[in-house]
Amino acid sequence: MADKNSQMPLEDAGIAYEIKVKGNLGEHWSDWLGGLEITQDKQGNSLLIGVVPDQAALHGILNQIRDLGLTLISVSPQVTMEEKNGEMKTNTETLNDNHYAGFAIRLKAFAFDYLIICGYILLLAGVTMAIIRISGSLALPLRWSEIPLLADLLAFITLILPVILYFTLQESSSKQSTWGKSKAGIRVVNAQGNTLTRKQAFVRSLIKFLPWQIAHTCLFHIPGWPLAVTTIPSAVSVGFALMYVLVGLYIVAALISKKRRTPYDWVSGAYVIAEK
Repeated sequence: MADKNSQMPLEDAGIAYEIKVKGNLGEHWSDWLGGLEITQDKQGNSLLIGVVPDQAALHGILNQIRDLGLTLISVSPQVTMEEKNGEMKTNTETLNDNHYAGFAIRLKAFAFDYLIICGYILLLAGVTMAIIRISGSLALPLRWSEIPLLADLLAFITLILPVILYFTLQESSSKQSTWGKSKAGIRVVNAQGNTLTRKQAFVRSLIKFLPWQIAHTCLFHIPGWPLAVTTIPSAVSVGFALMYVLVGLYIVAALISKKRRTPYDWVSGAYVIAEK
């Protein structure tokens, strides 16, 4: 009668290993080395791949390699596909177990971050006033404000882009959150509960602050703004309407969507979760 243990698949009884040795080892040595499959890599080294039942069997194989006079390069346990799938499943279950951050706590987090934004705006305003005074004392005309496209571009480069980069770098860091989000106890993650890539975080922040950019573009295209406004062009009115529609859509989505996701979360594949 056959032993039941002898019928058990080897994969269920051990750990898969990749053992690398120096030189070209023939396949006929497989039986001497625990029945491991022998292949060669691009550097001409031999790879012994297979499942080893236990540590005693592994040491026996390593002793055989030594006795054959072979140079051992590395011994690496291999992650099986089942283990990878299990890890992915665990990450997904962890994400599903988290409490998705609602509108109120996200607003609280942004209020904290807005303190940093306001501080930067004050600093930027101070630098701008200094430049204006210096140019006035030197009789150098500053005509950027007379060209809407140039004024809009300067505002984007000096104000909106740095804010976007702040959110991008912080949310794609190991903290997964800005200072405000950390204070509020929330984080931004991907579908597996891991950190966003730089690209994901940038796309998320870019879409998030799109209404702010639209508002700036509209303001700079109002004749006489800010002190001598005469008329508001219809294109500017359409722009402001688009801005309000986007802001409203962001708020409504955060309030009613099942996982409290906004359009910029959907596009970037992001989730905002609250710490338990």
